[in-house]
Amino acid sequence: MDNKLIYEFSSEKTDGDASLSNLLGGKGANLAEMSKLGIQVPPGFTITTEACNYFSKNKKLPDGLKEEIIKYVSNLENLSQKGEQGSKIRLTVDTEIQKACGKLLNEKAGSISVMDIYTGDIIAMYSSPSYNPNLFLFGISNDEWQLINEAG
Repeated sequence: MDNKLIYEFSSEKTDGDASLSNLLGGKGANLAEMSKLGIQVPPGFTITTEACNYFSKNKKLPDGLKEEIIKYVSNLENLSQKGEQGSKIRLTVDTEIQKACGKLLNEKAGSISVMDIYTGDIIAMYSSPSYNPNLFLFGISNDEWQLINEAG
């Protein structure tokens, strides 16, 4: 697997855009596009669908992906603004709209993102079926893989 496996997005550098939704998934491509348009989104990175498909087929991460993830996480730590202890945090997720998104999907496969077009605030994000992407950081067991496959 020689293709690029991680695409980053930030106000300083963005690799992808909306045209790469097959490679980055809808959320990854749209986050990259919003970042390119100058909409304030927290910096991040997307692991490609090719890497996910490789993992699905081989039950292991592609060569070098773990090291790339560590590099990109380190880069994110450098880009992230550090908060001060005791400072206030403002959350923008509306729990009622979040619940409504869940009802709209009604256990169908898909995702919904709701953003305030004037401020860029994220109002709701919902994905179905749900899964914990942290499971894939350093590999998962066959039992965990079976649970994920059975849930879909």
